[in-house]
Amino acid sequence: MDRFTYLKDKRDKFLSMYVIVLHDITVQEVIDLLYKKLEELKRIKDTYKRGYVNDRIFSLVTDFKSNRKTDDIVSEVIFLGPKIESSPLASNELVVLREWKIPNFMMHGGEFFDLEFLQDLLYNTDYDEVIKVSGNKLTHMHVTPTKRKVVGHLEEKSMDIAKYVSENVIHPTIIHGVSSSLKGLKLDGHVVIGKELEEEQLRKELTKLRMTERLNQLRKVFDMFANPSTQGKIVVGKSLQQAIICQMIETLIATPEIVRKVKERYSEFINFKIIEIVTIDDNPDVKRLHADFGGAIGIKYY
Repeated sequence: MDRFTYLKDKRDKFLSMYVIVLHDITVQEVIDLLYKKLEELKRIKDTYKRGYVNDRIFSLVTDFKSNRKTDDIVSEVIFLGPKIESSPLASNELVVLREWKIPNFMMHGGEFFDLEFLQDLLYNTDYDEVIKVSGNKLTHMHVTPTKRKVVGHLEEKSMDIAKYVSENVIHPTIIHGVSSSLKGLKLDGHVVIGKELEEEQLRKELTKLRMTERLNQLRKVFDMFANPSTQGKIVVGKSLQQAIICQMIETLIATPEIVRKVKERYSEFINFKIIEIVTIDDNPDVKRLHADFGGAIGIKYY
């Protein structure tokens, strides 16, 4: 992702800064899909806005027609703004897209180039687990903010959901849906919700579940800081900055603001695990992380 950071502050109106991810797709298929996007623009009532965005997308159609062979296979990221910039996908990026069965054409617009979307899509394999139950059918998925894949199915009249979870689930999981199999079900470390969640509700529940797990880790770090035998592994403030540069950090626990700054300023030194702590329900541990540690705690290797 370092090769794209120079684009992070570029901006334009009408959500017309597009990140386009193509993989294992022909040039002709890309052109056809771009024409479909142009057709969709006809729904925009504001003629100036419609023309502005239309011209931008059509510039990419023209570029593809002029500079590519229609039967060529392309795998690349395109940044479509006032000008067109592209970069071939690396082999490790293609592996993620293929394993997660990501559509061959993804086009994501915004006021800025959404590099967080791209970061998650290409690199994030730190997935959450979700199980949806409908009647006697169970669907098990791995999900991140931009992608999801089905990893398991079960269809039985009397499902043993507890057994399925114990044999197939690694992380704390949201189990939701409408089924008699969910009535009275309680599983330690997992959340069972007896209704089908909409996408936004599911995201909120996943955030709460993940933060519960991370807050437990934060409390363990507080205990390390309070223990004289382990206190020396904890670094904060300027000492933390120096420890990052000297590559002495094993784990960083920090607020989203600090995580963003660390990634921007010290990207070349990041070889450690990052645990991002988001405020939930005015949590006192998060308040302490802010007040007593400046929003970040580093744990050294030794």
